[in-house]
Order: sequence, then C-alpha cells, then structure tokens
Amino acid sequence: MRESIIAAMKQLADTWEQDVKNRRARSRIDAVADAMESCASELRTEIARVDEATRLLTPEQYAKEHATTASSVRRWCTRGELAGEKNGAGDWMIPRTARRRLQVG
Repeated sequence: MRESIIAAMKQLADTWEQDVKNRRARSRIDAVADAMESCASELRTEIARVDEATRLLTPEQYAKEHATTASSVRRWCTRGELAGEKNGAGDWMIPRTARRRLQVG
C-alpha cells in the first residue's frame, strides 16, 4: 500500500514536470508553468520526507539507529513495547518513527 501511494505521488510529479516542459517549449515566460514547476518540486520534497519517515527497518537497522541490540528490539516487539509487524518470512519490520513504550507493572 505504502509503495503504491508513493509511486502515485511520483507519477503526479512526473506528469507536472512533463507539462512544464511542454509549456516551456511554447513559451519561456509562463506563470502557469512556473507554478506547476514549484508544486512539482514541493511534492518531490514531501515524497522524500514521507518515504523516509514511513520506511520500515529490520531489527538490526533499528538497533543500529538507536544504539541497542537487535535481540532487544525483537524482544520489545514481542512484548508490545515497540510497534512492529512480522513480514511474510516471519521477520520483524519496525517503522522508522517507532518509539519504545515501556510497560508499567
């Protein structure tokens, strides 16, 4: 699902950029082309931000980013202290933005 949304956003930016090229071929001075170019650039920036923020990490990758061990990350996922889900191969995948929730009691 995530990949299809990001692909659709990229396709929209590509379409806008192609429209800008077509308009610029007719006239170098075009306020609409300027606006479309700006919007395409902003969309690409947002795509990169969303892609990075929503990327899923393996326990090893998450552990490296958070100065811990992969076994601790797996244990936290199993206990429900860290948001994660198992992929088709049974391996944990953790959202990059996930933070550990300590269990009280």
